[in-house]
Amino acid sequence: MGNSPKELDVLFESWKDGNGNRWRVEVDFKTIDGRQMPVELRVRAVEPGYALTQSILRALPLAWTVDQYFRVKGFNVQADRAPRAKRVNKEYSDKELAVVANLYREAFKAHRPVQATVAKALKIPISTAAKQIAAARRRGFLGPATRRRPGERPEVNEKVK
Repeated sequence: MGNSPKELDVLFESWKDGNGNRWRVEVDFKTIDGRQMPVELRVRAVEPGYALTQSILRALPLAWTVDQYFRVKGFNVQADRAPRAKRVNKEYSDKELAVVANLYREAFKAHRPVQATVAKALKIPISTAAKQIAAARRRGFLGPATRRRPGERPEVNEKVK
């Protein structure tokens, strides 16, 4: 099964939804660029009279089932997947980190959420602002913070103003 381009592979003869209704779920696989790929999905009630709704479609464990099908057929599921793009950690210039540090301090003094304020001012996602704030700390533009709290912790030998 699965090797012929027109061959049908039945993943579920009788899948039960959350209400106990039974459904027949069929998936056709076809070889595309040397890989077995699902190309068609059919879902129908085993017993007539049930409507196929969005919630039923969302409940179908298709990704898990397709992975299981490939494992049973002897395919290496991870090797067959497209490789993920590698994340590149951007190096920020001193000028960029100085701006981030100044925005951070201004937001902290004004009792505003620091990451959100930096993100809004620089028109970047909050997660990127958090990375830039961390980079500013690593490179010495901001002092160390108390764990899970914004601001800068006074150093032991530094006088508190």
